[in-house]
Amino acid sequence: MANTDDQKPAPDGTAYPSDSEVPTDDLDRIVADLWERLSDAADRSQPAFHLPMLATIRTGPHGLEPSVRKVVLRFARRGPDRSLGGDAGEDVGGGTLGCHTDALGPKVAEIRANPRVAWTFYDPQARLQVRASGTARVLTDGPLVDAAWTATKPSARRCYLAPHVPGVPTDSPEPNLPAPVRKRDPTTAESEPGRAHFAALRTTIDALDWLHLHHAGHRRAQFRWDNGEWRGNWVAV
Repeated sequence: MANTDDQKPAPDGTAYPSDSEVPTDDLDRIVADLWERLSDAADRSQPAFHLPMLATIRTGPHGLEPSVRKVVLRFARRGPDRSLGGDAGEDVGGGTLGCHTDALGPKVAEIRANPRVAWTFYDPQARLQVRASGTARVLTDGPLVDAAWTATKPSARRCYLAPHVPGVPTDSPEPNLPAPVRKRDPTTAESEPGRAHFAALRTTIDALDWLHLHHAGHRRAQFRWDNGEWRGNWVAV
């Protein structure tokens, strides 16, 4: 493993979190730190956690099987997210993770059939892996989705103009984009039809698995959202 003394600054000039900055001996500090890292990764593109893997469950030729893909983390918040519903007396989870997707894509159908999903994050500089699991929801209408669409740049909206449903067979390797915008970004007006295909995914997180790799010995902890708080324990690696 690389020496942390040799770490280079992030592309925006800020320093990557060093190995020594990862709390490793206090469960409360660990869960607070990992949510801070997730929140930062949702707000900026530089952190390694910005591009996690999202696993859903699909029905394949051999029965139920995992379906995994890389996504862009668009939302991360510790604590209950009342924007997803639930009254004041309802326990709605210990945190929320979110991304955007094509409403016609297979992951949406998979989540609607089985909403349990798992996220995996890895930061090679900090030698830190975080796995988060919970219940996902597909949102296609309402203020939350409208705000997310408005905040999305035309360059990112372009993929929602796809003429073919994601994942269907095609006769050629051409990009799944309308011909006029294959070599340029659409204007805001040209991108608006993509709103019909735009969906926000939100996962209410109820379990976390934290793993820190170190040459002197790896450390691992697990957390469960229980009765309004994160309860953690150490586990063998």
